Amino acid sequence: MLNKKDIQLLQASILCALTDINLDYRLEDKFIELDEKLGKMKKLLV
Repeated sequence: MLNKKDIQLLQASILCALTDINLDYRLEDKFIELDEKLGKMKKLLV
């Protein structure tokens, strides 16, 4: 279970990633990568 501080950190890091102009990847790639990670996590939880 995530506590409030964890959620705030997560939101902050997502914001940083989205607003970082010097990203090596296109945003689309980042989201695909995130999607894959979430998919793997879901499989682990099931």
